[in-house]
Amino acid sequence: MDMYCCSEEDARYVGAFYNQTVLTLIERKLNYPKWVLGGYPSEDSAVEAISRQAQYMCVDDDWIVGAFVLDDDPEQTYLQASWPLDLKQGEYLVIHALAVNPDLWGKGIGTEMVAWCAEEAMRRGCKALRTDTAPDNAPADALYLSCGFEKVGESDLGRDIEGLSTFSLFELAL
Repeated sequence: MDMYCCSEEDARYVGAFYNQTVLTLIERKLNYPKWVLGGYPSEDSAVEAISRQAQYMCVDDDWIVGAFVLDDDPEQTYLQASWPLDLKQGEYLVIHALAVNPDLWGKGIGTEMVAWCAEEAMRRGCKALRTDTAPDNAPADALYLSCGFEKVGESDLGRDIEGLSTFSLFELAL
C-alpha cells in the first residue's frame, strides 16, 4: 500500500470513496463516526483539504482503500481542549476523516495509515499526533489505542454538529 498527498485531479475519486464509505456505513448500521452522506467527509471537504495539501489517500493495486486528512489544526479547535502535552499549533499534527473501505476492515489498513501519519509527523519535527473520535466509536478508539495513542479525555471542540457535543481525544507523543 502507498500513501499519496491528493492533487486536484484526485478530488472526485476521494470524494466518491468517502461517499461510498459513508453510504456503506449507514446501510450496514455501522456509522460509528456519525458521518453524514454528502456532508462530511465528502468531495467538498476533500477539495478544501486538497487546497491545503492535507488530503491523503491509501492506494493498493490502483484502488483507494483508505483516506485521511493530516494537518496542523487550521481551525484551532484543539487549542480549546486540555492535553497532557502543552504544545503550540505547529508542534503537533491532527488526523481527521480517517476512513477505510468497510469491506477491508480488519486487514491492517487503518493501522498502516496511522503509522504513516506518525512517521510523517516525526519527519516534520512534530512532538505529537492527535485525533478525536465521536462518542461510542469503538472501532476507531480501538485502532488509535492499538497504535500507541492515549485517550486523554473528552471535549466540546466547538464544531456545532447536531447530536455531537463532545469528542473523545487521543494523543500520541512522538
